[in-house]
Amino acid sequence: MQRLSAAAILACVLLIDRRYRLMHGDEFPGDDYAVFQAAAWAGLYGVLNLQMAYWGIATGWFYWATYAMIWILPIAGLRLGIRNRDRLLMDVSAAMALATLATNKAYLGRQPQSWDPILFGLLLMGTAIVIRRWLASGPNGERYGFTPVRTLSKHARLMTIVSTASAAFQPQPSSPATEPATARPHFEGGRSGGAGANGEF
Repeated sequence: MQRLSAAAILACVLLIDRRYRLMHGDEFPGDDYAVFQAAAWAGLYGVLNLQMAYWGIATGWFYWATYAMIWILPIAGLRLGIRNRDRLLMDVSAAMALATLATNKAYLGRQPQSWDPILFGLLLMGTAIVIRRWLASGPNGERYGFTPVRTLSKHARLMTIVSTASAAFQPQPSSPATEPATARPHFEGGRSGGAGANGEF
């Protein structure tokens, strides 16, 4: 009931924010509503993913309903973000998809293996290559307004030049002054009693 109540509150916040986000677009205060919408979307996912914060539930209809939701929410968020060109919602949904892949084995009760991170990395690299090629194969190298080509390369070169110049003109740190070496104590002229012996030590 606690999870369902929190999910219901976040869903209401999400619907309200999304309404005002679509109403105002990218202009103020639409950009603020985009942040609130993404935060509510991420919070809804965090409440429903029982493996992100173990809740002591490992079976039953609620458990498997949340398992279905952690797959549905990232896909729905990506579709909405792509359709409305909402970069923040797309980023949050992509992070949610990664969290789903990371917690999938725990949901199914399977033991993690040492090669799981390797397979996970290969999957991410393969997905990135497929998406990049799919976008590049579209008309004019783009699809639905998305392109894999860096459109601000000249600004990137300018930033590289500026950063290099700023590093070259950095003042050299002054080296700490070395302390003069202290002279070793030198004891000499010792005299031993009435035997008449003297020496240095």
